[in-house]
Amino acid sequence: MLISTGGTIRGNIEPISAVIRQEINGEYSCNIEIALSDPLAEYLDIDAIVYLTDANGTVQQFRLERPERTLETLTAFGWHITQDLAHDVIINRAWIDRPGSAVLPEMLQAGISERRFTGMSDIETINSLRIVRLSVLKALIGDQDNSFINRFGGEIERDNFTVNMKSRLGADRGYRIAYKKNLTGIEITEDASTIINRIVPTFLNASDAAVLLPEGYIDSVRIGDTAVPHVQTIHYGDIKVGEEVDGVVLYPTLASAYEEIRSRVISLYDAGIDRPAITANIKFVQLRNTLEYADYEALETVLLGDTIRADYEDYTVINRVVAYEWDAILKRYERITLGTVRPSVDAITAAISTQVLDAVDTVVRERLVSSIISEMVKLNEHINGSMGYYSTTITYADGSRYTYLHDEENLEDSLYISYVPEPGSYVWTNTGWNDGVPAWHYGYTQDGNAVFRLLSTVGINADWIVSGSIDTDVIYVGSQTLTEALAYMQSQISTLESGTSNLLMNSNFGTYENPSDEWWADGLTWQMLEARSVNWYTLEASITDWDNFESGDW
Repeated sequence: MLISTGGTIRGNIEPISAVIRQEINGEYSCNIEIALSDPLAEYLDIDAIVYLTDANGTVQQFRLERPERTLETLTAFGWHITQDLAHDVIINRAWIDRPGSAVLPEMLQAGISERRFTGMSDIETINSLRIVRLSVLKALIGDQDNSFINRFGGEIERDNFTVNMKSRLGADRGYRIAYKKNLTGIEITEDASTIINRIVPTFLNASDAAVLLPEGYIDSVRIGDTAVPHVQTIHYGDIKVGEEVDGVVLYPTLASAYEEIRSRVISLYDAGIDRPAITANIKFVQLRNTLEYADYEALETVLLGDTIRADYEDYTVINRVVAYEWDAILKRYERITLGTVRPSVDAITAAISTQVLDAVDTVVRERLVSSIISEMVKLNEHINGSMGYYSTTITYADGSRYTYLHDEENLEDSLYISYVPEPGSYVWTNTGWNDGVPAWHYGYTQDGNAVFRLLSTVGINADWIVSGSIDTDVIYVGSQTLTEALAYMQSQISTLESGTSNLLMNSNFGTYENPSDEWWADGLTWQMLEARSVNWYTLEASITDWDNFESGDW
């Protein structure tokens, strides 16, 4: 088995053991052990590359790390060479409405510096995703929402510097293992943690707002198999009421959207998401490694992703090979794991749903709630609880949680509803739930701007107001509405323009023809005159003698 360092082949090593592990869309690694007396033992170090023959007969490169020394041996753990993609980052790249077959080759080349890896995909599902500051490998097979496998589906196939993404690995080759034949051990595990037996689906109405079904959720016929319902929210962003696609309105009414949603949820249950994932760890001997069956070697090849049948006493497991351990020295399996490749719900529905997070600017409700908002929501829950309000939290498919405070026990029956969309902002309405699309009539934003559908106040003091229109009959100036005050002012202006009267700034002083006693009252001062004059500087410039002015001779 070859070993190289710094790009230079150092020669063949003679390992004591070499085991390869691989799982679908997961780990691909090795453990190797050699004697300290091996002439090339000095090269078994960090970043050295060993060449091991895998289960499919191909020689694969593994980059070593974590070497450990004992008195007699050196051991090291190694990642498949494709792990180098975990050390390069895609800074910011988006693929909009593209098939997986076009996205994969570009994604492999989208890092800062890594250009050694190429590949292809047979996945024609069209979807969108944006990668921001993620490693190339995480962008491919990460468990976050915006990874290739979660947006397009697929199973990764790794062959040194060739990275393919297939819709399915392996095949059903009719392979069978049985007790007392080639089966030496079996361990069967049922995992109920992945069960989903209650789905809360949403879709978009004509206003791009998320809408629930009238019944709220759909239960599996196996809802009673778990002690409590296992609930999952799924948002079908491709279902929008009234939207035209290629000249056809697919869902012209709410009823047609409801029907499609229900059909899709039933399809998920038919696919088995309401059942536990069963895995079987198998230990067996491949007959091709025994002398009497050597001639049948070509008929007995098990590969990752293959469907096989295992019979052991009362158990019969028919499932796919999802992981294995391979002895690269003895050329045989140490263990294979049969099970179901259970993708996330996002991956299951990738072919039929678009991702709302890519349209967050147009769908206000689809927003990830930060920890700050969560704490604010908790605070509001405590406050409103003491005031007699109720609290309802709804979790949407992208993981975002919205907590509404309302005045009736059921959210749907409430008129007053409030909500915190982001830190520092708050909205509320008194017009009810409106089938999951509340009309937020009142609130304030992060920068302190108030939002009102109806403004009713005694006084307004503001530098600016942005509004469509304001009803002047609901704004009061003193005891008059603004409409009445404006009408009175207009009548006064009209009187002046007709020449029948004139006004001083303060009506207590009367008119110029008939001033009141207060105008020339004792104690008139410059300050008092200044306060009563329209243009004090003009008046001051025209007065030369105070005594003459006071006596009226000026």
